[in-house]
Amino acid sequence: MARSTNDRSKAFTLIELLIVIAIIAILAAILFPVFATAREKARQTQCASNLKQIGLALTQYTQDYDETIIQGGYSGSYYSYRWFQILDPYIGQKSAGNTAANGNPVFRCPDDPTLADWSGSQFYIGYALNVNVTGYNAPGKLLSQIPRPANTSFVVETAQCNSTLQGSADNLNPANWTNYVQTAANGNRSGSDWEWFPPGGWNGGNCNYAAVATSNACYTNNTCDSWRRPMARHSGGLNVEYVDGHVKWMQIQAFLGPMTTTSGVCGWPFGDPNNSWQNQ
Repeated sequence: MARSTNDRSKAFTLIELLIVIAIIAILAAILFPVFATAREKARQTQCASNLKQIGLALTQYTQDYDETIIQGGYSGSYYSYRWFQILDPYIGQKSAGNTAANGNPVFRCPDDPTLADWSGSQFYIGYALNVNVTGYNAPGKLLSQIPRPANTSFVVETAQCNSTLQGSADNLNPANWTNYVQTAANGNRSGSDWEWFPPGGWNGGNCNYAAVATSNACYTNNTCDSWRRPMARHSGGLNVEYVDGHVKWMQIQAFLGPMTTTSGVCGWPFGDPNNSWQNQ
């Protein structure tokens, strides 16, 4: 039986189908990057929320201990701990030393959720403390010793870089540091233990440097664990929590400053108002 003219008019031609497919492909090419950007923005927002919760817990701790900032960590003959374990009563991290629990998700950046504590506890931790604000085996500073709490960075997105970074062309290119995160024998990417270090322009902090302007200049000095660095996980930037508790996102270049050895110092110099780590 021959097909009627009306039946033929209801069918798509090959050209029409190809046009529809092409339109769908164009729309997908336009929308997929938008969706990816939206997902990344959601992860950035979740990370900022994590830091806000951590900041509130740190503020509570500071008030409970006569305005003494939390200690970065401690190692003794019988036990050791890190700052995120001290916060257990404030934030409920569900387990110091519990390698099965791997800690509270609030300590994990959603863009790098498997960073494990370098100290060996296998606690997942994507953030660390400013080495100029607190110390190890020593109390943190008094809040009264922080003259600019709203401008002094405290908890930052970090990781532990591997030994190849310092000798590479990316040593002064912070946008690429995420490609050099240390990998432990068990396959975990490594967090930066308890602290992070700035590129230079700081007052010696916990590292006993005599010089001020050139301390840890340009991440070339291994004595001060200069491979423990801020990480640009979110669209070329990072979330930063300040001593007063507020959190904001910054481009990593704006946070660290010019990364060049031309002037003999890299990063924002000591005394520059953009220098948020110097504790001065």
